[in-house]
Amino acid sequence: MKVKVFGFEWIPTNGITIDDFCFHLASISGHEINDKMLAITFKNDYWIGVFVTIKDMKSFCKIKRDRGTFTISPEKLEDNSRIVDFNFFILNPLTGRGLYQYYHQSAGSNTFCNFCKKQYNLFKQSVVKKEIEEAGGNNIGKSDLKRIKNKHKGFFQYSTLVKPESFKDCVTILKRIKDFTYEFSSISASEKAFTPAPGFVKRCSHKVFFVEDTLTSTVDEIKAGIIGMVGNDVKAAKVRGVDDSGEEAVYKLINYATFDQIEYEEIIDSVEIDSKDLVDSVENSPIIDYLVKVASRTKVKQTLSLQAK
Repeated sequence: MKVKVFGFEWIPTNGITIDDFCFHLASISGHEINDKMLAITFKNDYWIGVFVTIKDMKSFCKIKRDRGTFTISPEKLEDNSRIVDFNFFILNPLTGRGLYQYYHQSAGSNTFCNFCKKQYNLFKQSVVKKEIEEAGGNNIGKSDLKRIKNKHKGFFQYSTLVKPESFKDCVTILKRIKDFTYEFSSISASEKAFTPAPGFVKRCSHKVFFVEDTLTSTVDEIKAGIIGMVGNDVKAAKVRGVDDSGEEAVYKLINYATFDQIEYEEIIDSVEIDSKDLVDSVENSPIIDYLVKVASRTKVKQTLSLQAK
């Protein structure tokens, strides 16, 4: 089984930086939330961590082969034990871009980012509430209330960064398409007619929204249309939709980076996480070292050094 490395990016709201949020995540490290758990710390210019998904399984089946025959039998875990999936990650706080380790049936980067988005929204609410209380609480003036709301306006955004061939695959598996943003390398004659001062335009992007109750046949047509556009003079693209699990999925096209993949057996023996010392477990993880090594490659480093936008 292949373990793949994906890129991802976070765009925080005004008033709360990536560092602010990651320090908050560090304060809740090891807390189980809806069968998910996060551990995060800062080391050598990166926020590094692991996202753990606890499965409601105490047994599984195994197959044993012997000279052309095989037997399938159940295997039970010890008491107080459950199967878990692990996904390690690193994040550049200056740009909001990072790398995420994934294998089949573990939590995808969109699941991870969705989890973090929910924690971000809760953190944002607590920050706003604290600032309102410090500014007078129920007696706060209208100007102060407006200032605080303007300071924290906006929404936490995220994307999974994928290459053209992967982008097409990601579009194919979406259950529903919400919107599609794209940008051509050059402005066409028809676009110039609706563009002010076209001779001075650096780039022109478009965003298309799709109705929510779209028929499956129509969704397939939308997917085919999007896939057909990728590689056809499209400089940038981002699609937002819903995956099979019902979670929001956002994929952003990048043309200049390659990440990596290795075999599952190469890393599984190195996984060891101890709740008594989560920071040490993360800092000394060989998988984190592997991700940092991938991040140091020239093209990947260039990708992670670009500001998320």
